[in-house]
Amino acid sequence: MKKNFIILTSLVLIILLSACTPSGGAGTAVSATTSGSDSGRLSADYSDALTVQSQLALGTLQLEETDLAVDEALAAEILPLWQAVQSLSNSETAASAEINAVLNQIQDTMNPAQIQAIADMALTNEKMATMFESGELNIGRGFGQGQGSGDRTTNDSGSFRPGGGFPGGGPGGGAGGGPGGGLPGGGTLSEDDIATRQAELESGDGFAQFQDRALLGSVIRILQTKTGEAPAAGPGDFFSTALAAAGTEIGLSVEEIQTRLNDGQSLVEIIEGAGSDIDAVRTAMIDALSELEGNGDFTPEQLVDNWLQQ
Repeated sequence: MKKNFIILTSLVLIILLSACTPSGGAGTAVSATTSGSDSGRLSADYSDALTVQSQLALGTLQLEETDLAVDEALAAEILPLWQAVQSLSNSETAASAEINAVLNQIQDTMNPAQIQAIADMALTNEKMATMFESGELNIGRGFGQGQGSGDRTTNDSGSFRPGGGFPGGGPGGGAGGGPGGGLPGGGTLSEDDIATRQAELESGDGFAQFQDRALLGSVIRILQTKTGEAPAAGPGDFFSTALAAAGTEIGLSVEEIQTRLNDGQSLVEIIEGAGSDIDAVRTAMIDALSELEGNGDFTPEQLVDNWLQQ
C-alpha cells in the first residue's frame, strides 16, 4: 500500500512538472512584447531604437500616408492622451512611469494593426536622421544652419520642410526638455557660447529629449486638425512672425532675410551685416512672438535665443 502511494505521488509530481515546463519551439520564441500586459505595444529593445514615445509619434505621422491613418473618431480619443503626455513632459515633478502609462493607454486605444505597422517600421535614430535630411519628415524647424541643400517649403500644418541639419524651434523647458535658452548676462552670444549651446542641443541626451517634444507637438497638431480643434501656432507661424519682426528692425524684407539664410548666412551675421544691434532685434522678435497664442513647450525667449545660436 505504501509502495503504491509513493508511485502515485511520483506520477502526480511528474505530471505537474511537465505542465509547468515550456515546450520547445514556439514556446521559447514568444517575445516580451507579445505576452502579458505588454501585448500589442511597442518596444525599444532593438539596436539604435527610438524611444517608445518617438516611435509612437513618428509612426503615427508616417501612417498618414497609408490606409491605416488615424481617423477623426480615433483622433478624438487619443488627442487628450497626447496632450496629457505633453503636460506631463513639461512638468518637473512627473515621473517617467506616469508618462509611460499614458503612452500605453494610447497604444491600447489605437487599432492593433496600426501599432503593428509602426513596430514593423523598426524606427531608429539613423532612419529619423535620414528622413530629416531627405525632407521626408516635416516636424518644423527654425532658422537654417546654413548647411541645408534643399528648399524650405511649408506644408498645411505650417511646418517647414528641412533642407538639412536638425529640427529647430527652440530648446524645451522643464522635464524632458533640451538645454535652456537665454543669453549670458542678457547680452549677445559669443562664438564660443554659440558653439557650446549648439553642441548641447546636438548631444545624444539633449537632442533625444528635444526630438520627443518636437514629434509630440507635430502629432498633436495633426490630431487637432482631424478633430476640428484649432491647433496652436506651429513652427511656421513663429518663423514668419519672427522674420517679419527682425526685418522691420534691420530694414530687410522677409524674402531678403530668407534668401540670405538659404545662402548660408546665420541670423546673427545678417543682423551684424545690416549694422543693427542684436539685442534690439532680439527684443523685437521676442515681443512679436509674445503676441502669438500657443507657444507650446517653448517661451519666446527660448525660441529666439535658439535661433540666434544657429
